[in-house]
Amino acid sequence: MSLLAPALLALEDIMMGIDIKTTLQILALLFLQLAAGQDELIVSTGKVRGLRLPLPGVSEYVAAFLGIPYAKPQLDQLRFRQPEPAEVWNGIRDATQYSNSYTLYPGFPGAEMWNPNTRISEDCFSTGTASLGVYDGRFLSHSQQVVVVSMNYRVGALGFLSLPESESIKGNAGLFDQESAGAGTVGHHLLSQGSHGLFTRAILQSGSPNAVWAAVEPAQAWNRSLTLAQLLNCPLGPSADEMEACLRAVESEKIVSLQFEVIPDPVIISVPFPPTVDGEFLVDMPSALIQSGHFLKTELLLGLNRDEGTYFLVYGTPGSGIHNQSLISRDQFLAGVCLGLPGSVT
Repeated sequence: MSLLAPALLALEDIMMGIDIKTTLQILALLFLQLAAGQDELIVSTGKVRGLRLPLPGVSEYVAAFLGIPYAKPQLDQLRFRQPEPAEVWNGIRDATQYSNSYTLYPGFPGAEMWNPNTRISEDCFSTGTASLGVYDGRFLSHSQQVVVVSMNYRVGALGFLSLPESESIKGNAGLFDQESAGAGTVGHHLLSQGSHGLFTRAILQSGSPNAVWAAVEPAQAWNRSLTLAQLLNCPLGPSADEMEACLRAVESEKIVSLQFEVIPDPVIISVPFPPTVDGEFLVDMPSALIQSGHFLKTELLLGLNRDEGTYFLVYGTPGSGIHNQSLISRDQFLAGVCLGLPGSVT
């Protein structure tokens, strides 16, 4: 799920070598083997002070720099638009606390380990994002002697809404935010000419850019966006400016709660607002770009599992489905086990 930067340089070189633009955004949640003088760094937008994180079970530490902004908050007029570079600050910025988590879902009762552990807000464009225990970068950094970077970026309607004939809301804003997010969008960066100078290798795990859920034609993207606007009671005409102003004024939580309603017949893997052809990040559908050879020729690390799709068979078992909570009885559970494991004894 990542794009690999060139050679591992000194931390200062890595920080200063990253040009903050509205393209591939990778500034820093930086974990590095601790050495003297690495608690403070100068980055393109100012100076930051990090902290030392201990490694459980050993008397070693890594240096961490948390919550470094890489773009302006996507609020008000900046909502749905491509990211703009963060503003320069004076003095030393505190980089010892995780930043806000991105607006997505309020939480998953019964699965709290996946819920964000910091404040949820659209003002979240920073690196060094909320780190759940299962994703804590210090262990990978220490064991593999690498720099680990994590960041927030927009997803769903807030990241991929596009409007016909709009110069400011063309879609794919979430792709301009990110460094990576699974094999689908890593593949999109491999297909985007503007991303090619920003990394040298890539890892694709689970998914592909030409999967049926990974991109849609512009007309379909526009129809979904207009449907969402209707659900949010935003005017569709006569002026597109009125609709855009309305969409920017709606609470982000309301957008998130309604975005899946734009798909009339959802299936197991339904992405209501995936990337689309915007003429800038993606100049054509991924399948066409792959067939014509318009992608970065580089070293790739690919992974797959023989039974990766087996998980989704659960939705075909008695009492289970994508439209309900799948609260099943013991008998239904055992019947499902028999279906999934032929010959098993109950």
